[in-house]
Amino acid sequence: MVEFVQDQKQWQIVLRPHRALTWRQNRLFLLLMSGIYAIISLGCLYFGLWPVFVFSGLDLALLFAAFWWVARQGQQRIVLRQDGADLVMEWGRFRPERQKRMPLAWTWLVGVPEVSGKGWASLRLAHGSQQHELSTFLNPREREELWQLLSRLGLRIRVQPA
Repeated sequence: MVEFVQDQKQWQIVLRPHRALTWRQNRLFLLLMSGIYAIISLGCLYFGLWPVFVFSGLDLALLFAAFWWVARQGQQRIVLRQDGADLVMEWGRFRPERQKRMPLAWTWLVGVPEVSGKGWASLRLAHGSQQHELSTFLNPREREELWQLLSRLGLRIRVQPA
């Protein structure tokens, strides 16, 4: 998801993946599944099928781990903002965990086109010999939107062959 905010001469772009469920909705679903697993496994335990009880607990633990991992991946953020004559790129989840500051005049937007020629396979910010990926979790429509937005904001553009 691409969010853009512009104020006077400053701007900010927030890139984040789509999340189908919020963490609260994830917890409610996991609570519902825990209840279903408990009813089934206690019924099987009553009839002497104790392996079902053990493996349903293991299955539920794996389900919790998978939901936690997906929710954690959905909290990623890449923030691009103009700070005077610099472009600041920040990575993190709830707060900036890493930051890179680049002179805006010497930063390139590098696009790698898809093989089909319809859109971008990858978008990167380049400064010197370093390149930083922007589009790891963006879909093709959002990559095109980000390309148009950054080119409209005046970043120099370079298309790299696929």
